[in-house]
Amino acid sequence: MNIEHTDFLRTDGDSYAAYKMLGFNTRAEIAGGNHASDSLEIMNNKPYIYEKHEFLHSFLISDDFSEITFWLKAGFDAADHLEKIELELNRICLNLILYDDLHTFKPVCELVKIKTLRYETRFEECLCIKDELKCAISVKSDNFYSDIAHGDSAMLDKKSRSVYKQIFDIIQCPNLVIQYMALYDLLKDLACRGKKKNQQGVVNFF
Repeated sequence: MNIEHTDFLRTDGDSYAAYKMLGFNTRAEIAGGNHASDSLEIMNNKPYIYEKHEFLHSFLISDDFSEITFWLKAGFDAADHLEKIELELNRICLNLILYDDLHTFKPVCELVKIKTLRYETRFEECLCIKDELKCAISVKSDNFYSDIAHGDSAMLDKKSRSVYKQIFDIIQCPNLVIQYMALYDLLKDLACRGKKKNQQGVVNFF
């Protein structure tokens, strides 16, 4: 259960929203509890700066893919833009799922901290510690952030933004059969937009 701590004091610095990432950059387990396949490593990791955005200044994913933080431009408050921040979060996460060298398994993002211009709110949970052997694929931070920030998937155009949350709700469904059928039905809607919805339309999309 989350424990919320709120300090009703003005905070200095830019406002931001931080989200815990679960299920990103995972590796499949093989017999004996060992991990198969490599993880992704961001070299010279640094924030991605938005060139033209209404209120977002930048975002950064932690080296271990456990957290993503969105910083707002000066004068903008994260508490006032959470819905739009989470829309951008969903877009970024979909691009992460589609990123070839990044493995995901039941990916979920949870809000853990908001720094506003009025007060600071934290959401704290227990810390899990474990030992593991890590094999990493290295990728330059500029290239990585450019790919996931500007993803060119046809599913990610502005006309499809209304389905982002629906996709993540489906992904979090614990029943894999229902999850598969719901995702397939949604894919059919997207792939056959303006045409008859059928199996061939999905095949043609791929």
